[in-house]
Amino acid sequence: MKCNRIPLLLILSFAAVGAFIVPWYVPASQPSISISYRYGFNNSVAILTVGVSLVALFIRALFRRRAIAGDTMDQIIARTFDFETAGGGNSGLACAFFCAAVIFSALVIGTYCYSPLDDFAEMGYFLSREYLMIMHQTPYYEFPFYYGPAIVCLPYYLYRAAHGLLSIEQAYCTVLVLNFIAGFYALFLCVRLLFPAARQVAVFWVFALIFFNPMLGLQYTPLRYVLPVAAFLFCHNAVSKLPPDRFRSHLLVSLCAFLGPFLNFEISAEMGVAVTLALLIYFIALLRTPRRVYAYAVVMILAGALVAVLPWGNAYLGILFNFGDGFNLPLLPGPGILLFIAAAFILLPRLALFGVASGQLGAPASIGFCVLSGLLITPALGRCDMGHIYFNGFAIFLFAVAVLARLPDQRWFNRGLPVLLAIFLIASWPIVFHYNYSFKNAYAAHSWMRSHPGLECPPPSNGFVLSKPYPPMVGLEPLLKYGKLGIPLGCSQPVERFLMLHDRFATAYYFGNIGDEIFGPKQAARAVQDVDSYQTILVAKSFLDPSFLRVVPPDADELRRDSHYVISTELFPAKLVARHLVYSPPQLMAARVVRDFSVIGEFQQYAIMAKRPGVE
Repeated sequence: MKCNRIPLLLILSFAAVGAFIVPWYVPASQPSISISYRYGFNNSVAILTVGVSLVALFIRALFRRRAIAGDTMDQIIARTFDFETAGGGNSGLACAFFCAAVIFSALVIGTYCYSPLDDFAEMGYFLSREYLMIMHQTPYYEFPFYYGPAIVCLPYYLYRAAHGLLSIEQAYCTVLVLNFIAGFYALFLCVRLLFPAARQVAVFWVFALIFFNPMLGLQYTPLRYVLPVAAFLFCHNAVSKLPPDRFRSHLLVSLCAFLGPFLNFEISAEMGVAVTLALLIYFIALLRTPRRVYAYAVVMILAGALVAVLPWGNAYLGILFNFGDGFNLPLLPGPGILLFIAAAFILLPRLALFGVASGQLGAPASIGFCVLSGLLITPALGRCDMGHIYFNGFAIFLFAVAVLARLPDQRWFNRGLPVLLAIFLIASWPIVFHYNYSFKNAYAAHSWMRSHPGLECPPPSNGFVLSKPYPPMVGLEPLLKYGKLGIPLGCSQPVERFLMLHDRFATAYYFGNIGDEIFGPKQAARAVQDVDSYQTILVAKSFLDPSFLRVVPPDADELRRDSHYVISTELFPAKLVARHLVYSPPQLMAARVVRDFSVIGEFQQYAIMAKRPGVE
């Protein structure tokens, strides 16, 4: 064995042990609702291990830079980021984009039209926030929202601009379709800039298929995950091709530098941070190249980020810390995760080395792309099912395919691209089936509506124009006598819609289905404060049962379900053993309700409760 391979083996051994074994033995800093916490896996340790390993691999490459300078990888990186002489796309790529936009838009619209429900799959989460905006609540300050402001504001503004011509559900679906189209256009730009013309169509269709999903959630459109890469590459393309001796060139480069962080922060905080740091590194690194005159664009980058963030302040940026641990999964050495980590270990150190050691115009792009890709490893290895691995790891996977497309032996590309798609599809089918309850509910709703003809959408009321008729709001009028009701622990959809339409819904920061919102003690403490803010509340009687207030370990069925979910999404056999009791924020809230409120009435499965005398 050559001596220069010993450090590599040590680094890889450290990475394997630190990412897949040690995290099971390091306690989490605080409880959360995630599967990782329940079964004793610390994702932060795994992510830190991968980061340290990447730094060690870069240092190793730095010491070996003379031996590897000018090798095949260096040449491929240089050609990939050589946008000065790169050719354009072909007509087949434009046709592929058009077909993808039409086909996937039709599928999204068809799924939306099929469901008579406003809470189909992920759509319910976003529509509930739109309802709050109609009730004049402000995102981040008056209710939690874990994505960018454009995601929640655009459907609302479109709804308002339509003046009743569009329901809020229709406005949401319109924005959802536009997000898919814009995301596929961003993918079109990325593929056109990075790939030889002969490979573009195949690459485009593979990644387009990976990004399609029927969950109707704005957080899972390709725009959110592709835009960071497109914004970065578009900036590099402008710097590479626009002559620096023209005013128009400086205007366009400044506009690209401003819009990159601005648009990404509008869609997602973590994407905005990643793009901002990557572009800052890129334009600073331009000081070592003939295009150093464009380095002033760092001011425009910071301006774009500030303009996007300042209206929302810390309330928006705080989601970077509040959302992180909520839905983590244990990191297991399945084929998809190993492929992702292997691609990162092979590519990122070489991208960083080329960016540091080379004086070519592609060097700043290389190190900037390394920063962009590396920062997004953190969300990829948190909720590490294959969907989130591929989505957050898009930059790494895209560049890995770009390298395969330029290897002299094209068998690597011809085999690697189908393998990439196959692993994703096999591992992602269980995620799709995870939402099969939405299709079952929609089918059941259609069956009910056929047996009860004449069901109509509720008339416009209290600022709401709705177009989804199911479920029916029948026999709920007795609730009107109680005034505004708080819903700290959730209620059925018809009850919630009825109270909102009749201005009987008492708002609070956390409300309704709090499982979507409360991940740890910090959020739970705020939710308990919200309970204290109510005077009259509506609570399902089951929450008042003493058995609900007892903390219990996961039962055998729950263990089997969790194990099956992790196995099927990470493609690695695992038998999870619970190490912590179930962390249940609703129990904390229910305990406060039982202590401070008394029953004043009953309605169906609910208790109407008022605050006890003397309780503030």
